[in-house]
Amino acid sequence: MALTKDGWHFEGSFSVSEIENKFVVLHRGLASSTKISAPQDELLFQEGERKYVTHLMAERSKGVVKALKSAESWLCDICGEDFFVRYGIKYIEAHHKVPISTYSASYVVSLSDLSLLCPNCHKAVHIYMKKSGYEYAKIKEILGTKPSSKHQPDTAR
Repeated sequence: MALTKDGWHFEGSFSVSEIENKFVVLHRGLASSTKISAPQDELLFQEGERKYVTHLMAERSKGVVKALKSAESWLCDICGEDFFVRYGIKYIEAHHKVPISTYSASYVVSLSDLSLLCPNCHKAVHIYMKKSGYEYAKIKEILGTKPSSKHQPDTAR
């Protein structure tokens, strides 16, 4: 690969395979047509293909997340899980109560604009936000009233 004077280097030909509102997916060269044989009753899936994706992203402030994590206890705002106590790992995720994708330009946030959530509650909040359009406070209320597996054994297994 030869580097140009601008620091770019040629990596081959690409084609656009998908165009969405917020991203474009480029594929290098032609798709592989390699056949894979397996027993009839086994499902096979191909993974690992490399592709270049260009996204339009709203930048998040790492500073506000760092400040929130240093000012708050690392307990999930919804289920109260403490990852350090349970797993021996200090881990928690910061969630924007108002999705930053709803803003058309940069804006100022404070610590109260975010909450600390365990990965499970964080994913559930995003699913509720996408499907229902509810605000964070309503979703927190809904998820906070769901029975916990600690209190309710799973008899379906």
